[in-house]
Amino acid sequence: MDKVLVNRLFPKPTFHVAITIRDSGHVTALETIALAAAPPGRPHRKEERIPQGTAARRAAMALTGTAEPTTVISLAAYPVTTATPASVYQQLRGHLAELKLADASDALPRVLDHAQAEGWSLTHALERLLSIEVTATDARRLSGRFRFANLPTGATLDDFDLDAASGIDRNLLAKLGTCRYLETATNVLLIGPPGVGKTHTATGLGHAAVTAGYRTYFTSAADLAARCHRAATEGKWGTMMRSFAGPTLLVIDLCRARDYVEVAEGWCLGGLISRGSGTGTACWGSA
Repeated sequence: MDKVLVNRLFPKPTFHVAITIRDSGHVTALETIALAAAPPGRPHRKEERIPQGTAARRAAMALTGTAEPTTVISLAAYPVTTATPASVYQQLRGHLAELKLADASDALPRVLDHAQAEGWSLTHALERLLSIEVTATDARRLSGRFRFANLPTGATLDDFDLDAASGIDRNLLAKLGTCRYLETATNVLLIGPPGVGKTHTATGLGHAAVTAGYRTYFTSAADLAARCHRAATEGKWGTMMRSFAGPTLLVIDLCRARDYVEVAEGWCLGGLISRGSGTGTACWGSA
């Protein structure tokens, strides 16, 4: 093949070599130029919808010939109720029943009569009505806590005969009656011979805790041991432990003659365990 033809069909490649030299000054200059050219506004995503400004809305309304929309709430759009006082009263009772405010619903006639007779304001009448509901709710919750507590008797600390038990520290008993030991998760250990009132005192402390709003449970050591044994054999140990760890105060009575767990020279024990307690113990050396 002719050499000229070969050169035309397969021309020699032409190579262009470019060398770019960058130093720190070059990079700094480029960054300065890029930052100067960037818009001053904040960056935003494309899918972010930016509301129209006032000028843009006015320009759009001028082009379309529409007026700027305004929001007006007209009371004329709502029908005027011509209900009688009797029907309004029934509607009010129905609202209270729907909200499960049964005690307030029952007390409504009495409160309205008092409000009309004594000239109460609407706020005063409403406060009295809701206070009746709150009081009834608190009473139901207190009754539920007492049912759960399983207290053996209704004994309280006020019923305890301090004169017959001269070895008891009266100040310590009064302090325990405030239930502050529950806030610090402190255990209480009652030690003394049979018949001096340990069970009565433990029950009274449990009663005080329930009244103060704490979840309390009373059990005996024999019942606790039996339930632990049964739970271990049935594979329900975790469930049983959670049930005993749930109450804020767990009262364990060890001091019934048929249920003695630990007797040493005629002395026996009773205990109150606070949830989350460590090793701290407020104890009586004698009773």
